[in-house]
Amino acid sequence: MRNLHREGDSCSDLDLRAAWEELAAEARGKPWLRKLLAERGATLATRYALWKHRLRGDKLARRLGMGLAGAALALALAVSPAHANNIIVDGSTCTLANAITAANLNLASSGCAAGSGADTLVLANDIGLTAPLPDITSAITIEGAGHTVSRTSGSFGILTVTAGGNLTLNSATISGGTAGWEGGGIHAHSATVVVTNSTLSGNAALGGGIGARSASVMVTNSTLSGNSASNTGGGIYAYGGTLAVTNSTLSGNTAGASGLGGGLMAKSATVVVTNSTLSGNSADEGGAIDAISGGTLVVTNSTLSGNAALAG
Repeated sequence: MRNLHREGDSCSDLDLRAAWEELAAEARGKPWLRKLLAERGATLATRYALWKHRLRGDKLARRLGMGLAGAALALALAVSPAHANNIIVDGSTCTLANAITAANLNLASSGCAAGSGADTLVLANDIGLTAPLPDITSAITIEGAGHTVSRTSGSFGILTVTAGGNLTLNSATISGGTAGWEGGGIHAHSATVVVTNSTLSGNAALGGGIGARSASVMVTNSTLSGNSASNTGGGIYAYGGTLAVTNSTLSGNTAGASGLGGGLMAKSATVVVTNSTLSGNSADEGGAIDAISGGTLVVTNSTLSGNAALAG
């Protein structure tokens, strides 16, 4: 029987067959996982099998609080075992703030292990914030594993990615951020942000869900709903840079009095919306989308319905 080897780990063909069966069963109620299996099923199944093999008898699965199969899937979606730089965020021993610091500086921070290059922060619990997080200035993946990061007191945005930063947010919910400027949920300035299989809801700012300035932002298989802006970009605000929205939903977002772009507002940006739905958004101008000051806007195979505006 042929074995696969990764730095001391091994799994058999039977392990791989079982991995395929388990992932297929899990994907029945999760369209995003079905899509991932169709696109890179062999790689995902191999990573899942290897992580499951590695985690047997290990305390990591218990720390993640999601069982062996759930922990293996979360880690398989994040990184390969052979190249894992994982920091487990449980909110007590290792907080999200300290984990970001450890990843940015490649140094241990309080109870968080040192980062090393591109790091993955794996959330083991929901995270409630009472103070702003450090800016993300390095390559970081936040593997949410279905957990929520929310503001529980104070007034601040949730995630900020600045020059040199590269954030991938996967399988997480970001909610309750209130920024005085851009990006209640995520603010990106001269940085790169990739949002997959995630939800941004109930955030408020210039660009309630995402506020991006001279940044590269990609949103895939995600939902932005119930976000708000006082005047610009209830769901997303993109000033310069590029924005790609694919297989996603922007719904119920609002831009306030004299507001522009309930769902999405773009200024001097290149925006591509594909296979997506914008519905129930509202603004004074551009209920679904408003684009000004040049740039490029391309919308294909998408649905715009039930949006409201005084103009457009």
